[in-house]
Amino acid sequence: MTEMVYGALPAQEGEPILPKWWRTLDKWTLSFIVALFVIGLLLGLAASVPLAARNGFDNFHYVQRQLIFGGAALLAMVLTSMMSPKLVRRLAVVGFICSMIAVMLLPVLGTDFGKGAVRWYSLGFASLQPSEFLKPGFIVV
Repeated sequence: MTEMVYGALPAQEGEPILPKWWRTLDKWTLSFIVALFVIGLLLGLAASVPLAARNGFDNFHYVQRQLIFGGAALLAMVLTSMMSPKLVRRLAVVGFICSMIAVMLLPVLGTDFGKGAVRWYSLGFASLQPSEFLKPGFIVV
């Protein structure tokens, strides 16, 4: 995307992916995303200690979970930004189709957790809401 906006030099044949990625990266956007992540962690350090203690977890339980899941999301974002636009579109179409099938199967295989609405799949160790995976695929498709 930044190549179209700022007119970066076209990639040479056989150019390594990391230099090409760094050259075409929108560094301001990445900086602000990382800054928001760090600010969220700092606010979590201030706010989640009493909640974790009240729920019987160690003091920084929620901050550790945010660090794990947020770190995984940042890694996924960076890896996705290294892909070609053609590959991203193909993966988005496949993800959209799979998510749409998962949403359609919710009334049959979903769990309501005692609240009446069947929006989640219970995997035993975690829960999964397929509509969250449908949204990015819908945007790209």
